[in-house]
Amino acid sequence: MTSHPAFLVAAVAGLLHGAASIYWGLGGTWLLETVGEQVTDQFEGLGCLGWAIVTVGAVRIAFALSPLLFDDRWWRILHWLGATALMLWGGANTLVINLVLAGVLPHGDDYDHAAMTGHGWLWDPLFLLWGVALAVGLSATRRGRNPHRL
Repeated sequence: MTSHPAFLVAAVAGLLHGAASIYWGLGGTWLLETVGEQVTDQFEGLGCLGWAIVTVGAVRIAFALSPLLFDDRWWRILHWLGATALMLWGGANTLVINLVLAGVLPHGDDYDHAAMTGHGWLWDPLFLLWGVALAVGLSATRRGRNPHRL
């Protein structure tokens, strides 16, 4: 079990993402417009889609908590892969969306300001924070001086 402060920050970011997914999957609507009209239209008939979103939320929560619970080599490899994906996804989307919001990049005809703001200022920066905090925690808890050790 590892309780480095960076892992706690990562866990909070992941728990927020996971909790939102579960909330929306169960029919909640608060902040739903921040994920985009294309997604919200799919929520109208929930059915199987609702349970799929609940499952995504549960996986996010499990991954958010796993660095606090597991510290063996294979988990660390999985966490490094996750941190990399979260930083790339969150960083790229945060940058591009904010460039669109600032008018530096053009937007398409199906531009959804609420969704762009939600992704640019909340959801994607939260992915980025999750990934950076996870990477910091993994780096800080690296064992030994072996440069090949994850």
